[in-house]
Amino acid sequence: MARTSLSLILLLSSYSLAEVTLDTKCYSEARKSSTNRFYYRPGSQISCLCTSNNGATVQWVTEHGQVLSNGTLNITVASNVTRYICQEINKIENNVTFTVHVLYVPTEATLTFNATSNVCSSSAVLVQCETPYVDYQQSPMISFFDISSADRVNLTNATPVNTRNGKWSSTSVYITASGGQRTILCRVSHSEFNDLYIDTQDVINVQEASKVYPIITIGANNYQNGETLDVQDSSQFSPKCQVSSVSSGYFRLELTCDSSNSTNIFSSNNDYGTSVYLATVSVTKYMIGKKCLCKATHSSGCYTLTTAVNVNVLYAPEINYLKVNGNTTSVTVNRGDALNFICNATGNPLPSLYMTHEIPTSVPFQTVQSYTLDFTQQAGCSDTDLFYCVAKNTINTGTQTSKQRSVQVYVRCPPKVTSETNSYAITLGATSEFRIPIAAYPDPFKFVLYTTGVKFHKEVDLKRYNLTYVSTNPSQGKGNIVIHLYTTTSADLVGYILDINNGVDSNGISYSFKLTETEDGLSIGAKIGIGVGVAGAVVIIIIIVVVLCGRNKIKRSLKEKSKEKIHTI
Repeated sequence: MARTSLSLILLLSSYSLAEVTLDTKCYSEARKSSTNRFYYRPGSQISCLCTSNNGATVQWVTEHGQVLSNGTLNITVASNVTRYICQEINKIENNVTFTVHVLYVPTEATLTFNATSNVCSSSAVLVQCETPYVDYQQSPMISFFDISSADRVNLTNATPVNTRNGKWSSTSVYITASGGQRTILCRVSHSEFNDLYIDTQDVINVQEASKVYPIITIGANNYQNGETLDVQDSSQFSPKCQVSSVSSGYFRLELTCDSSNSTNIFSSNNDYGTSVYLATVSVTKYMIGKKCLCKATHSSGCYTLTTAVNVNVLYAPEINYLKVNGNTTSVTVNRGDALNFICNATGNPLPSLYMTHEIPTSVPFQTVQSYTLDFTQQAGCSDTDLFYCVAKNTINTGTQTSKQRSVQVYVRCPPKVTSETNSYAITLGATSEFRIPIAAYPDPFKFVLYTTGVKFHKEVDLKRYNLTYVSTNPSQGKGNIVIHLYTTTSADLVGYILDINNGVDSNGISYSFKLTETEDGLSIGAKIGIGVGVAGAVVIIIIIVVVLCGRNKIKRSLKEKSKEKIHTI
């Protein structure tokens, strides 16, 4: 009984230790990867011996259970990964799996760009690489390199995508194009063995932008980008745009000059040449701040060179308005009120504005170099006047232009006698007239004339006196009180008081003066006449004397000559 048990134990032990193994020659044609996979080239012959260490009979079956052979497996490597199982016939759990990985070496690749062979500098170029790689379980490795220079530049590794049409394609890969010719290489390699690959390459011609910008020529002057052209209002000019030629391609030129609020009023273009003209650009002051643009667009469409010249229109000043206390024609205020002056003008160059009372001799009392002159002053009696705002600028060297505008200011003030004397000479026995200068606004309308005495004043008899007011300068509130005195006598040579009123002050003013007789009872004109007459008479007498003396001298000379003749005979 004990011997039987021992035999059973030995039998069980032998079964438990049974092992199915593969001969090392099974892997002689294989290439082992870093992941312990064995790869065989398609079409290679494999003869793999399988044995069991307990001498049991073994057989080869497919992973689907199809029996292939006993002991030795002889196959030709196909195109797909295949698994084979070697097992004991009577105990199939004792087995070993032999996996055949197909070693596909890339043999074809196609490199494509999303643009033509000419692309623009600094632009992104989509690069794709496609390969008919047939290993559906193991994707290839796709890499891109820039081999334009001696130093190979690894651009990127792309993730392959199975396009389900027997091909693998890289995902979208963009590179930034730099100037010149660039050679891009696509490498398709085995995912496990990077020494197994195929390369394909193509050339991209990258269009580098020119660094030479167009030049705008007007007359004898050349203008670069950002410079300023000074032109006068109502003038004309003929711009020309020119650009240097480039080694490849050509330029399309477009020249425009903006006018007022509309663009491209003056425009011209040339599709092939290196220059373009505008026959005539008519200048208006509304062009100030506008530009003349020359655009040179390369035929590749990669870049446009633009030169912009600022147009600065020079024009004479224009006064938009002159306001005094908000009025543009005239204003009336009381003495002491505020007078606010605002003068606004345009012009280029910036005008100088100044306020004055009289054109052109008066000295300015407010000056500013600006588009607006704004100041306030207290109204005085002397401010009854025309106030002028004058705008001046220089639109050409040595040529100054100006414009002016005025507002009349009236300041209510009582009359003021502006005479420098209070004594007036009259000729007795004649009608005399004398004038008393007055400044007042409004005009005086009430006059009362008195003679002065020791105890009282006496109002004169208006039958012999005629008092009238004559305005001499209405804008300045100036005039004369004209007094006519008929048939003057010595009784008129006394002192007088003249009351003058214009309604501003209820009391008005009083002016004292006196009348005196012209020296020797003659008026100055009479004295001048007498003096001229006397002088003339003296001259006449002298001439007569000279003539008579001359005649007497001639007679004596003739007599003496006669005597000489007689004596001689």
